[in-house]
Amino acid sequence: MEAKKVEDINYKVVFVNAMIGAVATGVTFWLMNRFFKSDGKAGLGIPLKVFASLPVREQARFADEITMKNSKDPKWLVEQLANIDADNPETYLAMEGRSIANCAFIALYGAHDGSRLKCMKILDNLKTMKP
Repeated sequence: MEAKKVEDINYKVVFVNAMIGAVATGVTFWLMNRFFKSDGKAGLGIPLKVFASLPVREQARFADEITMKNSKDPKWLVEQLANIDADNPETYLAMEGRSIANCAFIALYGAHDGSRLKCMKILDNLKTMKP
């Protein structure tokens, strides 16, 4: 009889812990959606202005795999950046976190000098943008 009570208590403890974990997870997701929406944010859970102010090496850590693989291909870099105007504020104000990270990666490791300079100019403009 005594073993049954202990077993029942153990099940109740496990159940309560599971419920607490589920509530904590739900609250976490709610907070993330409430305060880190993709509109006006970097899309990586970091406000755009904060992400833009990070050092370039830190930004580059969030680059996607495609950019990392193709950063040594000058032709690919030129094609990707052909329609981007580094002097147009709409270009860098419309960027999201992943685009900034890709730009930072190209600025650091790109095989094409023109592409590296263009990306660095975009990142500089982004750091000086008005909120």
